Amino acid sequence: TKTPSKPTHTQTTVHIIGTGLTPTLMSLPLSTVLLLSKADVVLYDSLGLSHNDICKVVPKHCEVICVGKRGDSKKSWKQ
Repeated sequence: TKTPSKPTHTQTTVHIIGTGLTPTLMSLPLSTVLLLSKADVVLYDSLGLSHNDICKVVPKHCEVICVGKRGDSKKSWKQ
């Protein structure tokens, strides 16, 4: 008989970053830019950095997902 293998777990780290109400790449602390430059996934809303600015910093493999709400937009996430 074969012994079932134990499931392997990888450690996941989540960082919550606030970029302020008038965010620009130049106004971000270096520590924030470094975190973004190593990210695998970034969830953002319309109050922070734009999609284009985020894509300038994150790695090519990073998935960038908008989770913000925009009034009656059909694309907005339901609460």
